[in-house]
Amino acid sequence: MAIYSYLLLWLGVSAGISINLFSTDTPHFLMFGGVLLVNFCISVLVVSGKLDNVREAPLTIGQITLGVGLITLVIHYSNELEGGLLVLYFLAMMFGLFALSRKHLLVVSMIIMCAYTGHEIWHWHAEPLNKLVSISVGHWFILLLGLIWFVYIGGYIFALQESHREQRRLLQEQQDELEAQNSQLSEYAIRDSLTNLHNRRYLLEHLDTEITRHNKLDQPLQLAVIDLDFFKQINDTHGHHIGDKVLVSFADYLREGLRADDLIIRYGGEEFVVVFINTSQDKALIALQRLQELFSKHVFTGNSQFTSSFSAGIAQSHANDSASKLLQRADKALYKAKSQGRNLIVTVN
Repeated sequence: MAIYSYLLLWLGVSAGISINLFSTDTPHFLMFGGVLLVNFCISVLVVSGKLDNVREAPLTIGQITLGVGLITLVIHYSNELEGGLLVLYFLAMMFGLFALSRKHLLVVSMIIMCAYTGHEIWHWHAEPLNKLVSISVGHWFILLLGLIWFVYIGGYIFALQESHREQRRLLQEQQDELEAQNSQLSEYAIRDSLTNLHNRRYLLEHLDTEITRHNKLDQPLQLAVIDLDFFKQINDTHGHHIGDKVLVSFADYLREGLRADDLIIRYGGEEFVVVFINTSQDKALIALQRLQELFSKHVFTGNSQFTSSFSAGIAQSHANDSASKLLQRADKALYKAKSQGRNLIVTVN
C-alpha cells in the first residue's frame, strides 16, 4: 500500500513539475527513490520474518514518520499548492487509522505538527517577505484541527477493533470449550464409568471393522469373553462397594497384563471382553492363563479376606464371521468353562 501510494504521488509531483506547480529543482528521483527503497527493504524484512518480534505500533509509526518526511519535502518544493497538499498528511495518518491506538495516533500527530512547523519556520527565516504569517497560521490551525479529528476518530475505530478482537477471542474460547465438552461426552458414551474401560457400545461399533481388517490382512483375531466367578456371592457377602473394588482391580489387571493394542471391554456386570489383535489362539490362551494366575493371588478385604477368580471362553474369528457370531461362540466356550467347575479357560475354533 505504501509503495503504491508513493508511486502515485511521484507521478503527481512529476506532472506538477512539468506545469510549474513544483520547483524545477525538486530532487524527486532522490526523494521518492530513497523512500521506495526503504519501504522495499521493510517489505523484504517482513516477508522474511525478521520483524516478527517487532510490535506493530512502532513499525507503523516508523513508516508513517518516513512518509511525513517525504510529504514535508513535497510541500517545501511546491509553489502554490501548500494549502492543498496538507491533505497528504491525513493520507499518511490513514495508514495508522486501523492499527494504532489513540495514544499512538497522538504521537504521529505531534510528529506531523513538528515537521510542518519546522517547515514554516524555515520559510519565514529564508523568505520573510514572501511568507504571509496569516496564511501560515491559518494552515497550521487547519492541520491541527484535522489531526485532532483524526486522533478522536482513529481512537474510536481502534477501540471498536479491540472490542471485536476480544469478542472473537471469547467466542473462540467458548467454541474450544464446547468442542472439548463434546469430545468428553463422546468419550463418556463409549467408556464404562466404574472401570474406565471401553464399554459394550464401543465393542459393537468396532468389532465388525476389526474382523474385516484382520480377514483382509490374513491375520488371526481372538475374542475372549470373561466372567468373574461367584461374583454375586461377593456382593451378597461383602457388599456392592467391595464388589466394585473387585471389578476395578480386575480391570487394572487386564490393562497391565495385556497389550495396549488389544481391545479391553467391560461388557456388562461382571463380564469382560478382550479382543486380541493379530494374535494366535495359543498366545491368547497363555496371556489369559498368566492373568488368571496373578489375579487369583490377589487378596481382597471385605467382611473377611477373600480371593476371586474368573472363567473365560476364547473364540477365533473366521472369514464369514460377524461380531454377533464371534461373540456367541466365545460365550458358548465361557458357558462350557463355567459348567466344568469355573476358574477355567476354554478355547473354540
